[in-house]
Amino acid sequence: VVNEHPDTDRVILINNLKNGGVGAGIARGYKWCRDRGIDCTAVMAGDGQMDPHELRASACR
Repeated sequence: VVNEHPDTDRVILINNLKNGGVGAGIARGYKWCRDRGIDCTAVMAGDGQMDPHELRASACR
């Protein structure tokens, strides 16, 4: 996605130098948001288990 849309600021790629697992990756993303004053985040796996339409219904308002 990042490579297909290099001019967008809606997708931020955070590379982890060491594999810490899914939880560590999510925690790092939350910290990145917190450090920048972002008060609404969402995590959605890309394996098809989550319906993206449900995200909009539960998005921060």
